[in-house]
Amino acid sequence: MTPEDARELISSDPVCRSAGIAVVEVGEQAATLRMPVTADMATTLGIAHAGFVVMLADTASGAVAIAVDESAITTGADVSFLSPARVGDVLVATARLRSRSGRSLLIDVGVRTDGDGGAGRADGSGARDDRLVAEFRARARTRTAGPRVGSMRD
Repeated sequence: MTPEDARELISSDPVCRSAGIAVVEVGEQAATLRMPVTADMATTLGIAHAGFVVMLADTASGAVAIAVDESAITTGADVSFLSPARVGDVLVATARLRSRSGRSLLIDVGVRTDGDGGAGRADGSGARDDRLVAEFRARARTRTAGPRVGSMRD
């Protein structure tokens, strides 16, 4: 599957559309996706439910995995939550292929608030920040073996 095919697959996914996930970029070994945090995604404290943060990270890792090999499926993941996302934040997930060895893929994803100096918070407050919200590491498997693309030691 080409990166463009991966972009189309995510863009046409009803779950991604309902969450407002948009593809910024998909390459052969990296992907960037965005998602605004809405009131419907938040707890009563105004903090994004962890499930939405994980959904964004998982979708970004999936974009990389299927761009590498369309047969790839996620077999596991670990997540560390580092700071809360709040209603009005726009989250940006950047996924990178960390390693491919045989049929195994390791993909790292950082989820940050959008602090690029653009429009600021979606709630119109104008506040801009760039906080690391979560680190996500996905493991995926493919049906076919491929070359090694790096490792933790590189």
